[in-house]
Amino acid sequence: MRYFLFSVIALLLFVACKNDPPVSTTTEEVQDPTPVKVPVFSKDSAYEFVARQVAFGPRVPGTDGHKATREWLVQKFRTYGASVTEQSFRAETATLGSVRAANIIATYNPTYARRVV
Repeated sequence: MRYFLFSVIALLLFVACKNDPPVSTTTEEVQDPTPVKVPVFSKDSAYEFVARQVAFGPRVPGTDGHKATREWLVQKFRTYGASVTEQSFRAETATLGSVRAANIIATYNPTYARRVV
């Protein structure tokens, strides 16, 4: 009986310690055959956009600067060909109380399966 029990334990240890092949944790990247056209970054344009937003004044929700910035952003996205959706809502803040706010969603090429978010 002792030899039988020893044999079963040895067999279990042998099976439990088997060496499985390593599992790869890397994923293969899907190569898109169409090259991506990356627009040229213009530091002058970027500076001008920031300067324009700052010129509206403080953009505290509910102020004229906040409203003007929102309207400018929506108009700017539309001039670049985006479809723009505004999700208006009222937000409760600790310091200002209830204020009107909006999410601005600009969409380009909505039918494309692979887009940048």
